[in-house]
Amino acid sequence: GFKITLADRIRSDLVNTEFELGMQPSDVVVRGLGSGRELGDADKNFSLDASSFVVVKAAPKIAHSNDQPSTFSAVGSLDTVYRFTVSNTGSRGISLGRISLDVYPSGLDFSGGSISVNDFELMRVLDNQEFSENFSPSILGSNTVIFDSANEFFVPRGETYEFALRVALDNVISGNDNGDSVAVKILNDSSYMTDTLVNVRASGANFIWSDNSSSPHSTSSGDWLTGYRVSGLPTNTVINKRFGK
Repeated sequence: GFKITLADRIRSDLVNTEFELGMQPSDVVVRGLGSGRELGDADKNFSLDASSFVVVKAAPKIAHSNDQPSTFSAVGSLDTVYRFTVSNTGSRGISLGRISLDVYPSGLDFSGGSISVNDFELMRVLDNQEFSENFSPSILGSNTVIFDSANEFFVPRGETYEFALRVALDNVISGNDNGDSVAVKILNDSSYMTDTLVNVRASGANFIWSDNSSSPHSTSSGDWLTGYRVSGLPTNTVINKRFGK
């Protein structure tokens, strides 16, 4: 085994915080079990499956809330269909810049018959009460909603914040309300990128966050990251049923 030690205060605005492990034949000692003789570098034939890793000061963890809505309305008005949490178990605060979700109604349709920004709202949950936050929705395709924060949304160290997704739905199949449902999945990213918030958004990233390594920190800091390998992403799909409301 091996151990990697990195300095605590790595300045992402000065150095690249993306690393990759490398190994040369001279780094590996190979000896015969019987003779004890060491093999020369020219005779060491091996390949290294190395992956890059990113050093951050703190990172988010995404999870479904234990308390999911037991029912929701389908009369064209916004109602909560899904809840999730964002936890920060690191030693420093983090910021959120974008959250994207796939939303698939079954036996229902988005209000007015087609998906629009008016069909969605992202709320903060405190003591089981829902409060509006400055997240603006946009639509991608026929089932994806993207929530961008007006400014950076701060999650302090050691805190878990709960969010509620509100959706405006219409009932399109009468007589089987107990079978109506909404399936929700929070999306990740397949590649790593770090830049200012506006540039990472322009890349089409699904999830954007920052470990606030730049100080002072803002949306113009160069430490905003995609949702590549964020813990809990992508989430598995949760299906919540309406049960006739």
